[in-house]
Amino acid sequence: MTYGVGIGDVNERWERTYNGYLNEWMETCVSMFDWKNLPENEKGQKPIDPWFLEKELFMRGKAVFFKDDMLGYMVCMVANDGTLDIYQNPVTFSAESNTGFIKQLDQSNGVIIYANPDKRTKYNRLELYATRLAEIQMVIDCNIKTQKFPPLMFTTSEKQLTAKNIMLQYQGNEPAIFADVDFDPKSMTCVNLNAPYVVDKLQQEKHEILNEVYTFLGIDNTNTQKKERLIQSEVRSNNGQIQAARERMLYMRKLACKNINRLFGLNVDVEFRKSIVQGGESDAKDERPVSESSTTE
Repeated sequence: MTYGVGIGDVNERWERTYNGYLNEWMETCVSMFDWKNLPENEKGQKPIDPWFLEKELFMRGKAVFFKDDMLGYMVCMVANDGTLDIYQNPVTFSAESNTGFIKQLDQSNGVIIYANPDKRTKYNRLELYATRLAEIQMVIDCNIKTQKFPPLMFTTSEKQLTAKNIMLQYQGNEPAIFADVDFDPKSMTCVNLNAPYVVDKLQQEKHEILNEVYTFLGIDNTNTQKKERLIQSEVRSNNGQIQAARERMLYMRKLACKNINRLFGLNVDVEFRKSIVQGGESDAKDERPVSESSTTE
């Protein structure tokens, strides 16, 4: 196998950047929850895979827990059959697998696990975020390349050698550039594109979008580039949004555990992995900027 020195195709670089963000968020979200006491199946039956369960919740927003007579306890993709009860929950539904396995279920022998209260996947919204970030990254790459763009020199074909010699003297840091006494400066024109450097502003925009994504997913984040301008009420407000996002996701999983335990006589539970979703907590208590409070208290 041979490896190239880089990815030259712009569309491929955009696609890889886009998919890179989505894959990173999926890995984080799949690792956020710790499922406890999932039932052990009999010998020869595959155990329930928590990774697959959380991946389904991330990609599709729901999965179904049930017990099959031959395969034991399982978690699969779920498809609603259309009939709803008075609380708008599916009365009948089917468990499906990419292997071709299909099993018809209802509320008496299956429990649908939802990722969040609106019972929809967050993946569509994350795709929009990934699109915005990939677009910004492409502009950053382009802006960096323009910084090394050489000046344009316009001259006649007869004067090209003279123009090249002038540029060689310029690049060689000559103290002075020497030309023939008959040389006409008007025979050459030099244009410097002077592309503005905007990478720092674009990186700030990326940083703010990523913080919005992490808040949306219930993951701690700190706007370090604006930290000196944040006050404690702003920090608490952001922490409140993060906590609310976590509670929404955890509530639906806890509710599913309650229904699973009631229906199957189990003791399944789920908790956050604090090492994944939680960082340092701010304990400042006034309206001073974060940087000031952190240095004086």
